[in-house]
Amino acid sequence: MGKIAIEDFIQGLGMLGIIGSLIFVGLEMQQSQIIAVASQQQERAAIPVEMINAFCEVNVDFQSTYFDKDFDYQLSTEEIAYRNMVH
Repeated sequence: MGKIAIEDFIQGLGMLGIIGSLIFVGLEMQQSQIIAVASQQQERAAIPVEMINAFCEVNVDFQSTYFDKDFDYQLSTEEIAYRNMVH
């Protein structure tokens, strides 16, 4: 009887170990998914920033050209830089 109880105890510990490892793997998968979603959101947010930076590099007002479709604006370099920074 004592030998059967020890074997059952060892089997129980083995099952608990397997269950614990499966829970750990599930938590790792959840963390990986959260990281992947955050990375996608960061990439989406970077697209408009890169677009506005392109306008800044050539000293073009983003709002006048992109939103207002006014290509004949009369703004100083400082005004252009400020308006691009605001966006």
